Amino acid sequence: MKQFGILAVSTVLATAINGLFVPRQDQEGSLSDFHGEWYNVGITSNVDAMLDKLDDQYGIRCYCPRTTIQGHDNDSERADFTSTCDLRNGTDSIGEFTSESYVEYERRDGDRYTLEYHQGEVTVRPEDDPQNEKPLPNGMPDDDFEVYSEFLSTNNDDNHNAIVFWGTYHDQTYGSLYYRESSIDDNTFNHLVEQISDSSAKDNMVRVEEGCD
Repeated sequence: MKQFGILAVSTVLATAINGLFVPRQDQEGSLSDFHGEWYNVGITSNVDAMLDKLDDQYGIRCYCPRTTIQGHDNDSERADFTSTCDLRNGTDSIGEFTSESYVEYERRDGDRYTLEYHQGEVTVRPEDDPQNEKPLPNGMPDDDFEVYSEFLSTNNDDNHNAIVFWGTYHDQTYGSLYYRESSIDDNTFNHLVEQISDSSAKDNMVRVEEGCD
């Protein structure tokens, strides 16, 4: 693949699957309730259009996008996460995409959190040579930028089993919706989307078709 193709792949995938998970601040500052794996079930339509273009040009799709979140040492205001997806060309698996990132807590305004996002290493592990992990340019215009996030609930309570993040770049809002479960039905998805406070992210959120089922 030409260098432009590699850059396009890494840009779109890093944008599409990097969920930003915010630590809820309790008295102990514990992140334990948020450790584990989250699944990307929604993206804004502009991200979806980029993924479709990627498929049209290179025949590559990102299946089962998911993120593992964990705390960072003794810093309760930082969260490290690893985002992955399975790369396929048609029905053939061609490798695994991985992006390392972290976020830092800046402030909270009501239910909305403001975060400083830091992009880390982006790699692809080829299916035919899994020991030869290949680094990619992360494709981001900036390695550090401000994003927003808020928790969502399928039961309208404090059991926060979903989270949304969004940010604005060149007057366009890009966002992703993440869920605790690997699959989601239409009614649950729509219920979560209705809770998003940012109108642009809410009105343009579509389901991720390449789920984990």
